[in-house]
Order: sequence, then C-alpha cells, then structure tokens
Amino acid sequence: MVKSNVFSTCQIQHQPKKISSQKLLTKIIQQINRDFTVGAELEFFLLQRANHKQALFTAIIDELKQLKIKTGDIISETGNEQYEIDFIHHNEPLKLAADIITTKQVIIKHAANFNIEVSFAAKPLARQDVGNALHIH
Repeated sequence: MVKSNVFSTCQIQHQPKKISSQKLLTKIIQQINRDFTVGAELEFFLLQRANHKQALFTAIIDELKQLKIKTGDIISETGNEQYEIDFIHHNEPLKLAADIITTKQVIIKHAANFNIEVSFAAKPLARQDVGNALHIH
C-alpha cells in the first residue's frame, strides 16, 4: 500500500512551522470527541482521450480493492473527459484522508501505463467552464 504523509506550513505565533496534516487531523478528531461518518467524491480529468478507458478504470478499481479502499465505480462528470470516483461512507476520517491520497497515486500510475496524463487541479483546462473538486461528506 502507498503510504504518505502530507505536511503543511502554518503560522504559529507569527513563525512558520511545518506540521503533519495527519497529526493535525488526529488532534482535531480527539478534541471534538465525536463519531463521524465521512465520504468523498474525487474528480479528475484525463488530459488525453483514452482508447481503452474501460480497461484503465478496471485496473484502477481492481488495485483499490486489493488495497481495501472502498469506492464506487468511476463515472462520467460534467466536463469532457472528466470523471469522478466516490468513496463509500464510513466512520474513519483519517483512513478516508489516506485513501484519497493513495487513490490519486493509483489513478496517476495506471493512467501512465496507458500513456495518459491525469489532472486533479481545480481548473486544468482553460477552454472549459467546469473544474475538478474534492467533495467531502
């Protein structure tokens, strides 16, 4: 499984500090002291047309299943060559955060195997009105 930890820089007493996003989320969850049900929708663009799109999507979903990341299918979104993958709701916000990062890496890896670039950027294509988002429920 892909393991990652994202670091952010924030201001603490007017000094920049490098902080682990995972540790920060853990602290927030502990301070709130409540149960959560969380889910997400991750949107992305394929920057080239894919001749074997179904094979690409099957490879992505198969690896996510092996990694025990619970998602729905990859479905079309509003934009041309824009897609979405939904994460099944559960009660582990930290796992969801890790699953999102891992899923992005899996999508990029498999798209590269098909010589396709992927973008999760908000507005990767100037010619389109729609953009990507990460919806958290």
